[in-house]
Amino acid sequence: PLVVKRDSRGTLWIGTSKELVLIHEKKGINRRLQAGEGTWKSNYVGAIHEAPNGDMYFGTANGLAKLAVAEYEDLQFTFYPFRDKNFEGEGVAGHTISDIFLEDDTHLLLATDNGISRFNMETESFVSTRDPDPTLGENGNRIGVIIKDGKGNIWMGDRGTGLRCLPAGSPFDGEQFIYIR
Repeated sequence: PLVVKRDSRGTLWIGTSKELVLIHEKKGINRRLQAGEGTWKSNYVGAIHEAPNGDMYFGTANGLAKLAVAEYEDLQFTFYPFRDKNFEGEGVAGHTISDIFLEDDTHLLLATDNGISRFNMETESFVSTRDPDPTLGENGNRIGVIIKDGKGNIWMGDRGTGLRCLPAGSPFDGEQFIYIR
């Protein structure tokens, strides 16, 4: 497994490179979900997060998938694809999502292989940013993990180039990041 998460309803979600597995022992449910109609476009599921309202979000190799609480029993997903390779258009910054972090009650931060996306769960819109240093190449934008420290600073680990920090209270505009290399 790439990621394992138990939600507030008691369902165990297991993301792998080939499928999403859900197990709910009390209800006797054991399902294997793969890419296709009503789900997503890749069998890779590398990040899972439950929002405060109970909606489930899944980071895949082709974007973000949402399972709304209202659709929980029917397993009908909403899919948000990635941006194009030139970092233009609406959607997730990169193809593969490796971490989903709850910034506040309204926003998720998505660590991707091409920068960071901030997803507004109410408006279902994205703001994305990536490292502006062209000398770093792709490695400067491969974000692996996101965490918040005790002071409210949000730290993001770049795969191979260091850390970036969004100081507490700073806007998510790509200009406020502090880079540690």
